[in-house]
Amino acid sequence: MESKDDFSIVHWSGDLTNPAMAVETYKDAKIGQVLEFHSGIAMNSVQDKAWVCPQLDCNDVSMFAFRNQCWYKEKDYPKNPYPLLQLALSQDEVYVIGTFMTGEWSKLSIR
Repeated sequence: MESKDDFSIVHWSGDLTNPAMAVETYKDAKIGQVLEFHSGIAMNSVQDKAWVCPQLDCNDVSMFAFRNQCWYKEKDYPKNPYPLLQLALSQDEVYVIGTFMTGEWSKLSIR
């Protein structure tokens, strides 16, 4: 949450067999387009960039940017054949770190 007028809400059913998720982003107290994805999300501190797996049948990560109340895909990262448990953004916002179901992890440079 950036402020009471600028914030995001992540939705998930809580069903472990259904990894589908969505994020609602509000800027200036107006809701924008909902971004749907699965398994996890990493967002920057001002909540205008998100790294997600946008396709339910695929574990590839894409970066989306929030502009004019809409999410736009800006970058696709290299193919990922491994199921992801979570995504996280480094504190300095330089890397997205993915944790795989095997316990291994990988990091992607976002610059």
